[in-house]
Amino acid sequence: MFWASTDVIYEVHSTATQADYSVDMEKHTCSCRQWQFNGYPCSHGLAIIVAQGGDPQTYAEPFFTLDAHRQTYNNALFHPLAGNYSQPLNYEKGLEDSESSESSSEDPNVIIPPNTRRPPGRPQKRRIRTQSERERDLNTARRVQCCSRCKGTGHSKRTCKEPLTL
Repeated sequence: MFWASTDVIYEVHSTATQADYSVDMEKHTCSCRQWQFNGYPCSHGLAIIVAQGGDPQTYAEPFFTLDAHRQTYNNALFHPLAGNYSQPLNYEKGLEDSESSESSSEDPNVIIPPNTRRPPGRPQKRRIRTQSERERDLNTARRVQCCSRCKGTGHSKRTCKEPLTL
């Protein structure tokens, strides 16, 4: 629930915290300070924007836009040990050769996830041990089984074949 103090300043009552918050739509601020901290509208500012029929993305910082993301990765990133920097690589040519005609007709504003495929077969129940772990397991001494009936080694009371003595 909110009330308009002026054209740009609103007072929002939160049912979750039972507190009142002051939201300035022009300065993109809220008294909860989440809008200033995150760079995008908090729940109080979002309630006002949605109630007025506005677009919440217009109230977010430019950093969170798709254009800013594209500008970040606009230039190629080279590894420092890659070698010769005098010849820039042409990534556009390689992309045209590898892509199909369907993917070039897609909307450039859509970012799709990478192609990942699960390997065939049943998943392993145990992890694959390293060579050093396997060697360590072979070198560990195993406990020798001792019979409680005849006091012999190598078998148990259940499989003992010695005759009973009185």
